[in-house]
Amino acid sequence: MHKRKFIVLIITIILTNLLFGQQQQATKNAGSITGKVFDQVTKKPVEFSNVILYNQLDSAQVTGTVTNKDGKFVLKNIRDGKYYLFVQFIGYARKLINNISISNSNLNPDLKNIYLKPAAITLKNVVVEGQRSPISYELDKKVIDVSQIHTAMSGTAADVLQNVPSVSVDIDGNVSLRGSTNFQVLIDGRPSVMSAQDALQQIPASSIQNIEIITNPSAKYDASGTAGIINILLKKDSNLGLSGIVDLTGGLNDKYGGDFLFQYKTPSVSYDFGVDFNRRSFPGTNRQEKQFIIGDNTLAIIIQTKRQLRYQLKIIMS
Repeated sequence: MHKRKFIVLIITIILTNLLFGQQQQATKNAGSITGKVFDQVTKKPVEFSNVILYNQLDSAQVTGTVTNKDGKFVLKNIRDGKYYLFVQFIGYARKLINNISISNSNLNPDLKNIYLKPAAITLKNVVVEGQRSPISYELDKKVIDVSQIHTAMSGTAADVLQNVPSVSVDIDGNVSLRGSTNFQVLIDGRPSVMSAQDALQQIPASSIQNIEIITNPSAKYDASGTAGIINILLKKDSNLGLSGIVDLTGGLNDKYGGDFLFQYKTPSVSYDFGVDFNRRSFPGTNRQEKQFIIGDNTLAIIIQTKRQLRYQLKIIMS
């Protein structure tokens, strides 16, 4: 029994010596890789650069480290073999170094200075687009850009004014400015030969550039029109010959309409002809009840309508 224990002890000592000798030999043959990393432009050290070593045989990652404040790095305990490494840092192009060999004759290769090139990032152009409000406010007036009110392009000037503050339009197309119909209509700054309501209901929106609402007119305007002035600025077209425009519109509850305007322009005079038609439907029920009491007698009048249809046809010649 004692003899068997003695044999086991001898074998254990021998194996321990062999393993320890192999580890010493492996440690003895292990090498290191050193180098320094710099900015290629400024020549300053690049601190905290990532240095990663790969085995050239199977591309397996072996080890890695980061550079210190002087840009220096050391990769230790590298066995015999061939390797490649990557050096990278945010804002720089990645640097590849190939064919790094560790052998008994070259255990501590020095890669010396490694320069990283700043990475140039090209951004695409950014275009910011916006759309102006159709109504702008100036010192003494509101200006309506008719080209941005698409829902009214097939109507008249009265249709353009439906959603403008301080202006109201009833179902018949009659316009009120600040609650009053006593206002003046100008066309390109000149008084209109037509009445204010006729002018607004007959001028097609497609021929209007801007509409100015002047509630506090200055001294240069005529005093007529106590509620204010509506100045219609027509589109300026220098093209000679025949031109025209046709618009169609439609809506819910059997609403539809359209207009066309033709113009023939010569160097001295222009001729305009247009037609505007609108069919407006107002569904629903309207009930009115009136009672008249005369002595002991009572007279009741009940008026009930279910639907109203209104047609509007305008012909413009000038």
